[in-house]
Amino acid sequence: MEQLIELLEKIAIFSNGLLILLLGPLNIQLYCVFILVVCDLILGVMASRKNKTFNKKYFLSRTIEKTIIYLVWIVIGHTFDIIIKMPDVFRGIVVIIMASHEFASALRSTKELGYSALAHALEKRVGPLIEKETKEEENEEGLE
Repeated sequence: MEQLIELLEKIAIFSNGLLILLLGPLNIQLYCVFILVVCDLILGVMASRKNKTFNKKYFLSRTIEKTIIYLVWIVIGHTFDIIIKMPDVFRGIVVIIMASHEFASALRSTKELGYSALAHALEKRVGPLIEKETKEEENEEGLE
């Protein structure tokens, strides 16, 4: 039993080291992006249920896909930072872009839920950070 516990401790230490190697420091930025993703998921599910368009299979596959894509881009950012020897520069930019994307998505869901005044007030105050991205996404949606 003692050997099993020791093995599990070694696996935990290795896993933690591997995460730090791939993602960089597990700091507040990453936790905040995770929180934004969860908040956006909640609002998205609420909006799709209200619109009667919720699809559990689609929701699960999109969530897994988004998680993988976000993790890959964080790894790319961290790897690029290592190459250019500037810690957390590119990864930080990637995290900011992800955060603004989640914020814009949460605003759209908030509007769909009928809270347009709240969404408009938030857009007005935070607009310069997400305005361009929101317009680009709306244009892309029109092309599909």
